[in-house]
Amino acid sequence: GVDPAWIQGGDRARGRARLGLDDQPVIMSIGHVIPQRDRLAVVEALPEVLRAHPDTKLIVVGRVYYDLFLDRAKELGVSDAVISLGAVAKTEIPDLIAAGDVECHEQGDGLGTATLEAMAAGTPVVGWGRLDNFPGMPLYDGKDIYLAKPGDTKGLSNRLITVFDDLDKAREVGLRGKQIITEHFTLQQVTNQYLSCLEDLVAHGPALGPATGERS
Repeated sequence: GVDPAWIQGGDRARGRARLGLDDQPVIMSIGHVIPQRDRLAVVEALPEVLRAHPDTKLIVVGRVYYDLFLDRAKELGVSDAVISLGAVAKTEIPDLIAAGDVECHEQGDGLGTATLEAMAAGTPVVGWGRLDNFPGMPLYDGKDIYLAKPGDTKGLSNRLITVFDDLDKAREVGLRGKQIITEHFTLQQVTNQYLSCLEDLVAHGPALGPATGERS
């Protein structure tokens, strides 16, 4: 679960001023850069995105432990579109996430905490998770989130272009994602779900013998 309170209420104008940006399309990418979140996929999607939206900027926020994405940006000739801020204070994150038109950093299996926090802020997310990633809570492509399969550079660039082609629709997706977090993924709600599961196990699970630990 996540705590939506700390990430919500960011100031878009202040965040963009912090970055020296005006109204160009912005891909925000939040989280330390490590091999599991190496940003290579989004960098490799940039050439196609830039052909459709030439002013696009990719903002990478987080300490860089693995800088292969910067080398790849140079190879592809898109370095001017990539801004790596490094680590920033947690208090800066709400304004930065508000400054983005979309958040994209994960292309692996599942959706981690940073993705859920971006959704909690109301920012549309491009990522990857199966329809049943969260049992009982399906996420639908183009409604709750934008899905792009790992390794599908063309698919990722298309999803990012889709966001920038229709920002009004993207904002609707962002608001729907925010609603999902508010209704299902706050820390209190997830804690309650765990407690409910434990109570159910205690009430209905197999009993153990008092001395031997054998099932009675």
